[in-house]
Amino acid sequence: GKRNGVVNRICKHDLIRDLLSTALHEQKTTTPSGLSAIASNIAAAITSKSPDCALFKRLKAAEQKKDRQLILEIKYKSPSMSTGNTCSPQEVAGDYIDAAGSHLAAISVLADETFFAGSTENVKKVVTHPARTNQVSVLMKDFFLSYDRLRVAHSVGATNILIIIQLYQEMEVVSRSLVQMINKTYEYGLEPVLEVVSESELDMVAEVLRAKTDMPGFVVGVNNRDLRTFKIDLHKTSKIQAYLESKHSDIADRVALVSFSGVESPKDIAEINSKSGASPVNTLLVGGSVMKPSNSEDRKKVVKSLLE
Repeated sequence: GKRNGVVNRICKHDLIRDLLSTALHEQKTTTPSGLSAIASNIAAAITSKSPDCALFKRLKAAEQKKDRQLILEIKYKSPSMSTGNTCSPQEVAGDYIDAAGSHLAAISVLADETFFAGSTENVKKVVTHPARTNQVSVLMKDFFLSYDRLRVAHSVGATNILIIIQLYQEMEVVSRSLVQMINKTYEYGLEPVLEVVSESELDMVAEVLRAKTDMPGFVVGVNNRDLRTFKIDLHKTSKIQAYLESKHSDIADRVALVSFSGVESPKDIAEINSKSGASPVNTLLVGGSVMKPSNSEDRKKVVKSLLE
């Protein structure tokens, strides 16, 4: 019916549609109306078990020092591009660690096999890389719509998982299924990274933080890419940052904002913050540009250029 239409509208690929359908089947719930109801349900459902929130704390500390932090991604392809990279995840991770040094906050690893040529084994290889210290988090990126994927993330040693809020909103069960996913994320000792694409999604994050005062905060990634058209708007991050500081100034210090997608060069970094009176966003998730080089030397040069 209506939900299936929403799923088909947002999901152009069979795999994503199947994942959403499975989640809808597994988590049959009703949806209270209104943002406050959503926030209240989330706050009530999150466990009292206090998460480490290591990535959040690191990014906020770097923010105070105006120190650029990078989340570098291992992604071999996506629905919109292919890197052509055949280097092993171990080699790529080693290059990231060597080139970025103390500016490397995390390594993001795509786990989906069909559309991103990733795997959970790749996640495990990065987690166990001999050069990685506990200071470098490992973000497992997948479609986290069922608890099974959380179990897998925990079993391979990931420290963080990505929750794409737009998918839950499109399913129209956000107030319960998202609540449960955040709850379970913490139960497994994982820290969520929440991806937003709009002010309304940031509103929800803000209401949750106001209701749950014992939580340090969330890492929030602003996706500059439109999930339907794949077009990039580098100014989206600064718009969300300005909105956060003007509309939600009371909880702004409990949000560590990260700019996702579209960064190819230092020029792009400057562009991200060029049209906003808000504080600059100095944490970036970068994937395509650092994966395109076919050898370590060129890859390291690209990473170092992002720190200029």
